[in-house]
Amino acid sequence: MKDWKSTESTQKHHRQVLTQILLPLWLSILVGVGLAVLAVIGTVHQSSEVNRWGNISAIFVILPNLITSLFTLVILFLIVRGVSIFHQKLAGWLIRLQGIFHQLRLLARSLADRVVAPVFFVHQMNARVQYLRKKFILRG
Repeated sequence: MKDWKSTESTQKHHRQVLTQILLPLWLSILVGVGLAVLAVIGTVHQSSEVNRWGNISAIFVILPNLITSLFTLVILFLIVRGVSIFHQKLAGWLIRLQGIFHQLRLLARSLADRVVAPVFFVHQMNARVQYLRKKFILRG
C-alpha cells in the first residue's frame, strides 16, 4: 500500500515538473532560437525590419539603466540636501557645545582651586614659620 502512494506522488511530481518547468523552459528556448534565426535571415536579406527591431530592442536594453540611474540620482540629491541641512545646523550645535565645554572648564577650575586652597594655606603658613624662625631664632 505504501509503494502505491509513493509511485502515485512520484508520477504527480513528474507531471508537475513537465508542465511547470520543462515545457515553459523549452518553449522559451524555441522562441529565443526562432527570433535569433529570424534576425539572421533578416540581416542576410537586408530587411528594413531588422533595423526597426534593433532600435526597439536597444530601447528595452537601455530603459532599465535609465530608470535605475534616475532612482540613484534622486537618492544622491536627497543625500546632498540632507548633508547641506546638517552642515547648516552643525555650526550652531558646535557653538553650543563650545559653550558647554567652557562652563565645564570654569567649573573644573573653581573646584580645583577649592581643593588646593588648604594645601596652599598650609604651605604658606609653613613658609611664614620658616621665615620667622630664620629671622628671629637664628639671630638670637
